[in-house]
Amino acid sequence: MRNVTLRQMKVFVSVARHLSFTRAARELHLTGIVSEHGFQGQSHWLMFLFEVKTKILNLPAPHREGRFQFFSREQLNQLNVPQTDVEQIWPWFWQHRGGFFAAHCRCDPDGGNEWTLEESLTLDGTDH
Repeated sequence: MRNVTLRQMKVFVSVARHLSFTRAARELHLTGIVSEHGFQGQSHWLMFLFEVKTKILNLPAPHREGRFQFFSREQLNQLNVPQTDVEQIWPWFWQHRGGFFAAHCRCDPDGGNEWTLEESLTLDGTDH
């Protein structure tokens, strides 16, 4: 997920730089922001999770982080992704499609994670 969100951020910046921020806003929806403190005991992450609202006609070329692929929601469960993605990031992403959430995860060295949902607005307009 990290590679995809970084790629999506690069797409947003590229669209905004070369075309316009208005077009970037039309084509991408910022669904979530997640900060992770102490990920794998060594680093911190700030992730921007976007929904691409326009149909992707061509896959982006492979880059240093990997290659772009499509997966069904069911296939995501079979992928080797970080525990934080499985625990909360994907569930909150699906819950907040069309809405917004902001969350923080404090990753403990023992493998446990302490989550805080800082902001939550679902598509039906309810705050959590």
